[in-house]
Amino acid sequence: MFNAQRLTSSLFWASPTGDLPFDKFTDVDACLYSTCPTVSGTQQQLSYSLRLDKFIPNGIYTLKWRLWDAEDESKECCFKTNVKIR
Repeated sequence: MFNAQRLTSSLFWASPTGDLPFDKFTDVDACLYSTCPTVSGTQQQLSYSLRLDKFIPNGIYTLKWRLWDAEDESKECCFKTNVKIR
């Protein structure tokens, strides 16, 4: 992890053709959903409820969550998780 005074976050569908951003969670002030500043080596939680539109087809999707220092984008972390929609 990394130290940051302010965090920014975005959520993407990691599709086979490239990352597609969720318009409701793009370049969001992550400090609204977590504690800032962040300190390297300290465990933190980010809590956000995402409502998906009904037109998304059933299936398993890989979501990519990106967090970065709002003042230095070279400081970032990403993780992926699979989500089943039915």
